[in-house]
Amino acid sequence: MQIDDVSVTPIRVPLERAFHAATFTIDVRCSLVVRIGTDDGAFGEVFIGDIRDHQAEVVAIIRDKIAPRLLGQDPTRLTRCYDAMIGLSGGNHHRVRVMEAISAVDVALWDLFGKICGTSVHRLLGGAQDRVRAIVSCGYLGGADDLGALADEAAQRRDEGYGGVKIKVGFSAPRVDADRAAAVRQAIGSDLIMICDANQGWDRYDATAFARATAGLDVDWIEEPTHWRDYAAGMAHVRQAGAVQVGAGQSEMSSSGCRDLIAAGAVDVLNFDSSLGGGVSEWNRAATLAEAHDIRIAHHEEPLVSMHLLGAKARGLYAEYFSQERDPLTPRIAVDQPPVLHPKRPIQGFDCPRSEVSGRRFWGWAADRFDGPDAFFDRLFVWNYCPLVFMEEGGKNRTPDKLLADERDALYRICDASLAAVVDALQPEQIIGIGKFAQGRAGLALPDDVVF
Repeated sequence: MQIDDVSVTPIRVPLERAFHAATFTIDVRCSLVVRIGTDDGAFGEVFIGDIRDHQAEVVAIIRDKIAPRLLGQDPTRLTRCYDAMIGLSGGNHHRVRVMEAISAVDVALWDLFGKICGTSVHRLLGGAQDRVRAIVSCGYLGGADDLGALADEAAQRRDEGYGGVKIKVGFSAPRVDADRAAAVRQAIGSDLIMICDANQGWDRYDATAFARATAGLDVDWIEEPTHWRDYAAGMAHVRQAGAVQVGAGQSEMSSSGCRDLIAAGAVDVLNFDSSLGGGVSEWNRAATLAEAHDIRIAHHEEPLVSMHLLGAKARGLYAEYFSQERDPLTPRIAVDQPPVLHPKRPIQGFDCPRSEVSGRRFWGWAADRFDGPDAFFDRLFVWNYCPLVFMEEGGKNRTPDKLLADERDALYRICDASLAAVVDALQPEQIIGIGKFAQGRAGLALPDDVVF
């Protein structure tokens, strides 16, 4: 098996408003879709990398520099693939851009490796936990910035089911931000996690003052409390003088940088980011260092990736999400998972490798007769009479007509009404029932004057 294709698609979505943190502003959501294919048809694909300022440079590095180094490589030899890429970090390119490019490709390689092995990256890295808690970042400035609005936002995230919030601080005097933290804690209650992210907004003394002012609020950790110019030493000071846990690591580009943070006594929580520092391969090295020093492990952003990585480690913590206003992309990419999964029927979305006979027959017919999906949907609309699936304990599909009579009749009444409402709204010239079951139900559910 050999890699025969490496492709990257950049995505940029302007946001409805600007989001201000202590040291930066975000007004666009960006990502990369990286796909790696092999000569036997297997592929890995990842949605990763909120690279705003230099996205085009990263895309060019992937296409022009990394792809030629990976073509012909064995995708199961991940270390060899990583070594083929990492040499670029010592060349003429900006190191940050190179590491972001390597990161995206490495994560896609791990996705491919998982598919080849028939298991998840979560399992490949250890599978220590079955679930990780989801938290959400909030408290950016740029909207309604008073304490009441902040408390309302935090309460809304609580009601959406998140297990905790990460609030933005570092904007102003420590006492002012401590009041913000107090408002959030009151809004979410005592059971939810609260993290305070200063984004390197304070010096060591203001950060220590904030830690002391929030000592009674059960802050899990303060994230990157000190300026970049007093990073590791400043955070070590805050940990000791403020008697608070500190999290950092997202500004590092390698496990070596994480090693130095640990050696400086700067962190209780290592928050390394696989999309910035070398992908899954380098994140796993950093996590191993953290485990060896009894340090908890987090991940900066990228929840679709981090849930695998954090769940793999016994000390892995929380997958970090954003609101849909701040991140309109992730909800469109992620496949919603039901609270109870059938062990033999995982939800895979568009990545599902299985094929279904009747669906393949219908859509194969459409592909043969129409010049692309736009041409098909210009003339036709497809309605699924019953979009639900019923699985028996062994994984077999139980069709609606095999349900108990009372269950079946109640289901049919709902599906008949939905079909009739769609037909009334669209007023189609003709209705075609695909198969005897669909044709029969349409005949019963629709008025006699409808043309079949």
